[in-house]
Amino acid sequence: MTTSFLFVRNRRDGHLDVSDLGSDTQAAARISGEAERYYADEPWIDVILLGANSLETLRSTHANWFPDWEPDRFLFAS
Repeated sequence: MTTSFLFVRNRRDGHLDVSDLGSDTQAAARISGEAERYYADEPWIDVILLGANSLETLRSTHANWFPDWEPDRFLFAS
């Protein structure tokens, strides 16, 4: 099952807020749009909606959004 996650990052201070919006993609899109409008006058705020089976998956596929997280080097060993 795919879960929607809303990422709101402040590029000024590096703060990242991640919200689990569940599996209702229409509701998640609506909430994401509301967040984008809310932060429209603050260009240093990034808002992105991503879907995945888990937050851990997003940590590995979108590592640039998690600067303090380092992938387990053994997961990628050949």
